[in-house]
Amino acid sequence: MTEGQFREFKRKFGFAHSFDDDEWKHLGPVREWKKDDSPFPVEELEQRALIVLKGSLRLTHSHANGREWTVCRIREGGLFSLMASGIGRIGAEAAPFLKAEESTEALVLTSERLHRWIGKYDAFGVYVFDQIQELYAALSDRLSEMATRGLAERLCDFLEAGGWIARLSQEELAAELSTTREAVNRILKSWQRDELVEVSRKLIVVTNPLRLRQKIGAENE
Repeated sequence: MTEGQFREFKRKFGFAHSFDDDEWKHLGPVREWKKDDSPFPVEELEQRALIVLKGSLRLTHSHANGREWTVCRIREGGLFSLMASGIGRIGAEAAPFLKAEESTEALVLTSERLHRWIGKYDAFGVYVFDQIQELYAALSDRLSEMATRGLAERLCDFLEAGGWIARLSQEELAAELSTTREAVNRILKSWQRDELVEVSRKLIVVTNPLRLRQKIGAENE
């Protein structure tokens, strides 16, 4: 990290306002990823933590059959730590990995630097604690959602949140919902038969949101 980048880092993030001005001398270069870069396993960050300076990363894990599950996202200002990486291993058959969703920059810290900052700067310690809480809350919410709500309802909610349009493949949509492409495909085919959606490659459009909600409500009764 250059001195100029460090000044911007201090200005942009409240937890860094009190950092000593010469801290940048102890930091490595800012790491950059592009959207189309290959996912990277969290093992690459062993004994490391990162703070997203710009963009966002998606924490996922995949199974032996190729199925990919989204655990959570680390957005601008978010922290990914060794403790957070343990989240991705829960229920996974393969190691979790991170994937850039857009052009992303992150500050990578050694565990020694992370612990030094926690001990030296109170605001940073609070920030780290809050970030870990948020990551575990995200996991808890995802597991609860998967256990208590039907896939059709979750898929409908996801489409509604996007304005009843999803510019995703069925495989990508399945990853967002932590399920399989086959399960998503079965539901979409059922909705197509009822003329509720139009489906093409990387595009799903709900043509009758009201009837779709009525159908799901009837199925849940």
